[in-house]
Amino acid sequence: FKDFGAKCDGTTDDTAAWRSAFTALKSGQQITWAGSSVLSGQITSNLSRISLRGFGIGASSIIWKGPDGNIFNFGNAFIDIGNFLVDASTASTPTTGTIFNFGAGSNIFINNVLANNGYDIVYTNAPGGQIVINDCIFNNAANNGVFFGPSSGGGSILSNILMGTTQSLNAAGSGLTIQAGGTFNLSNMNVAGFYRPFVISPASGCLLEDVYATNCLADGVGGGSRRSTGLQGWHISGATGTLGRVYLTNCWAGSMISHGFEIQAATDIELSGCRAYDNGGNGVFVPASLVPTQVLIRGGVFSGNSYAASGTYSGIYIDNNVANFTITDAMSQPNTFTLNTQAYGIVVSGTAHDHYVITGNQTWGNVTGGILDQGTGSNKTVANNI
Repeated sequence: FKDFGAKCDGTTDDTAAWRSAFTALKSGQQITWAGSSVLSGQITSNLSRISLRGFGIGASSIIWKGPDGNIFNFGNAFIDIGNFLVDASTASTPTTGTIFNFGAGSNIFINNVLANNGYDIVYTNAPGGQIVINDCIFNNAANNGVFFGPSSGGGSILSNILMGTTQSLNAAGSGLTIQAGGTFNLSNMNVAGFYRPFVISPASGCLLEDVYATNCLADGVGGGSRRSTGLQGWHISGATGTLGRVYLTNCWAGSMISHGFEIQAATDIELSGCRAYDNGGNGVFVPASLVPTQVLIRGGVFSGNSYAASGTYSGIYIDNNVANFTITDAMSQPNTFTLNTQAYGIVVSGTAHDHYVITGNQTWGNVTGGILDQGTGSNKTVANNI
């Protein structure tokens, strides 16, 4: 990279060198550098099979000094990015732009990247999909951490990712948004401080086939205290598009202003061993409108919810008209780490419910009661709960 005039001294503007290097770059080649390189203008490449790699986040960095807008634009496939830090700090909170914009590019691999600030950090809208992001830290985005747009396709893997923000947030922003695609595998993600940490919701007319998430945490805490704004930890909805299977295992939703997990208009949802603590609304909320089917809540702990309005919301709340659900082996009650604020452990609200099972749950000790079952359907089992 320094052959093109880059200084990488943290002060000199290397934008011209970056553009010269990308102009000379050929498929199958890699750009690499050591030191801190200042960049003030967008970099665009439509090549495939290229690599942008540093020598580690302590040895290679990019310091953004430009206006709001995209920093890197990649328009083709087989892009490999990793082993550096990019700092997009500006004098004010950005209002547009993406650090890594892949447009319609596919077969993307990002690992060991620490990205600070910016509006969005990663955006892709690739019909071919195949995105892998692992071992990354994405800090302080003003809008979205990672965003899969409505044309996204194929399968993607996101693992070992830490995302947190304390910026003034766009109300539509999230840590991870998935609007379309094939099979997504999420694991070991910690997403904190965003307006909505996880949004699994296909856009209008779009298909999102499968999402499997393990050990993923959605936390509303920002700047050391609960945020004054924000919605659900996990927003799972097929309201406008087609949403297939969503399986969450050992996932967490905590300290959100609204509900921990909100489930709408889906066809096959499972929460296994999940936890919802200290949310302002219900731990799990299944609304009467946009009714999902085949909801299974297996195990897990739901405690300290309704923290801002004791006795108003519950651990698990199933609204009217919902059918074909199972809640089993869950603990929806106060514990030593949370306040006793939940109205009930489990609520089945309204009478228009049928085909459901509620068994083997512990719901004692809540403010008002254990289980409130108002369903009048003849095909139900509510038994062996404490």
